[in-house]
Amino acid sequence: AWTELASASYRVAEYWPPEFLVTVATDSAPRVAGDTLRANVESRYLFGAPMARAALSWSVRRTPLDPWALDIPNTDGYEIGESGWWWENDGTANAAEVTANGTDTLDAAGRLVLRTALAAPPKGRAARVTLAATVTDVNRQTVTSYASTTLHPAAFYVGAKPQGDEYFWRAGVAQEIAVIAVRPDGRRVLGVAVRGTVVRREWHRVQRT
Repeated sequence: AWTELASASYRVAEYWPPEFLVTVATDSAPRVAGDTLRANVESRYLFGAPMARAALSWSVRRTPLDPWALDIPNTDGYEIGESGWWWENDGTANAAEVTANGTDTLDAAGRLVLRTALAAPPKGRAARVTLAATVTDVNRQTVTSYASTTLHPAAFYVGAKPQGDEYFWRAGVAQEIAVIAVRPDGRRVLGVAVRGTVVRREWHRVQRT
């Protein structure tokens, strides 16, 4: 005999295909804190006519990148920029946040140029910046398009790499650390003064019976 384990019901509304397209174009070059993000927004009906004077809403969302997601050439083995153990995060380290938003109107050609300043990402970490542009037509139908780029906290990073093959350091044994200053494209930066600090961290495990 058949036994019903679960059931659900839902309503299928009429599908309304979009009648226009939206594009957001920005160059993919990495940005540095303090730069201005410039994006060209354009919207056209599917039959070719521009979405003249259509309403536009936009937002800029910034999402921190994990250290291993920062792909800088010629830095194999180096710890680049701010990094730490995953359990040291407070749960908000990778949270996305909206840094700017607004409303506007497309011009007679269905175009608009958006400009927004990019503030430094928190904790010296690179971030992914995504601009979302939503156009609304006279029938209140909306279409959204996106464009993204990488935001770096500064013009260059400092990287460090322990020399040798030992994973653990032993007390009383001198250690060597290679240090570099490198731009996001992998080019080294000469003449950078670097100050280092060695921090000792201890983890204690307690077992109770």
